[in-house]
Amino acid sequence: MLAHETLAQLRTQFDFQPVGQPVGNLTLGKGTLRGQPLHMALVENRNASGALGAKESDRLASLFKVIAAKQAPLVMYLDSAGAKVSEGLPALGAFRHMYRAALAMAESGAPTAVFCGANCYGGASMLASLAGTRYYSRNTRLAMSGPAILAQTAGVSVLDEMFQAVSLASIGADARIKLPGNLAVSPSAMSEELPRAATSGARHAELGARLAQIGNGAGNAAPEKIERKDLDKLYPQGYTLHEQQGVLRGEAVVEGSTVAVVGLIGGKLLGAARAWTLADLVWARRASPPRTLHLLIDCESHATTLDDERVMLSAYLANLSCA
Repeated sequence: MLAHETLAQLRTQFDFQPVGQPVGNLTLGKGTLRGQPLHMALVENRNASGALGAKESDRLASLFKVIAAKQAPLVMYLDSAGAKVSEGLPALGAFRHMYRAALAMAESGAPTAVFCGANCYGGASMLASLAGTRYYSRNTRLAMSGPAILAQTAGVSVLDEMFQAVSLASIGADARIKLPGNLAVSPSAMSEELPRAATSGARHAELGARLAQIGNGAGNAAPEKIERKDLDKLYPQGYTLHEQQGVLRGEAVVEGSTVAVVGLIGGKLLGAARAWTLADLVWARRASPPRTLHLLIDCESHATTLDDERVMLSAYLANLSCA
């Protein structure tokens, strides 16, 4: 089933009824599945590759807050390139506010399902990664970076036939449905199966196991004690910090009190392995959280390699966001 067919089926099978007028690429509404009411949000590629601007993000944030409070089921359709960068900082700020509401919704235990359209990139892919289940159409591609950026990183033309084949094999539907929590669109997904809730602990453990299977981890090198002039200025009362492949951990003294410190240093792009390692440091403190936690971020952006996309980098960044 192609993406446009999936959207048509969603409207029919869930008896979609719009609530209010569409805003940009977003239409909110309600539906039913086996007599149970559902919230629905459809993000279509009507303009700017389905990007989410300030107005769309504000609407979604309000919806997510309602769902978190009621723990009501949600079905989304996402055919989007992520935040609408052409609107500048207001759109990016609104997207951040919306994503924070999405994190709270995911942590609330509300059952969610995302049906991915033809393209699901950037922030939209991170939003999809918070769902209990993701469904893929035959022509879906999901990644943090689109093919043009991945090709640029690989040093080839996006029109190169070999690259196109490798790219599709990495971020296309056939590759994604091999990973847990990712399924192909089927008639049963629209007539029998209810959305499911995702738990942070289970997601984090599965992502760690995925890295272990391919032998890709940030914990291979031994931690090294680190001393730097910028850290000396930041923590003049002293610190004990160790770095392991760009991931920072340890303690520092601030106004006479000890604070926990974790983070990213070195300016390296954030790949799946380092994102998981940093999330693991935070999750490990959840049973006995420190009174104060300093999160230091020296990182230009997310990684833009096919290797990171093969393990679904978006899921690792979403997991880090949850942490």
